[in-house]
Amino acid sequence: MRQKVAAVLMMMTLLLSSCAAGNNHLRDALTFREKLLESGSCRFTAKITAEVQERGYVFLLESACKEDTASVRVLAPESIADISAQITSMDATISFDGVGLTFGTMDDVMTSPLYLPWLLNACWRSAYIDCAGVDGEYLRVTYRYGTGEEELILETWFSELTPICAEVYRKERLLLSAELEGFTFGA
Repeated sequence: MRQKVAAVLMMMTLLLSSCAAGNNHLRDALTFREKLLESGSCRFTAKITAEVQERGYVFLLESACKEDTASVRVLAPESIADISAQITSMDATISFDGVGLTFGTMDDVMTSPLYLPWLLNACWRSAYIDCAGVDGEYLRVTYRYGTGEEELILETWFSELTPICAEVYRKERLLLSAELEGFTFGA
């Protein structure tokens, strides 16, 4: 009888310690959010891969995000370099010198590569945190943005509370992926 009680107590200890560890990961995700909100802004470079009509496109974007606004400048591909955009939750203004962008049929505007920095910032600041845990040596945080059929799932991997990569899904379908570099808080 004592062995059964001891076994049950050991199992409960293991379960409770794993829950506590999970809370530490959530606490890390909330610490990142708190730092972002306190700083008011962030900057980063994103190498974004998008699949459009079975063709892969890679973009390199320089991004500065503040509250509900993202300023984005295209660094690559060279054919559209220096196109810039100011993006908010309500609209986007794209600036360029006689160059038009054609991406083909996009899932919707929120999954356009130019919108990704805004979406990252919006999720990091206020989207529902679905879960947080360890993936290899990195913290992996899952955010949910929107509702119903329009819901997007954003996965972000952090190294010491610095975002290093992200993926955007609608249901199980990967829409965009990004490698993030040079992340800094503040302007």
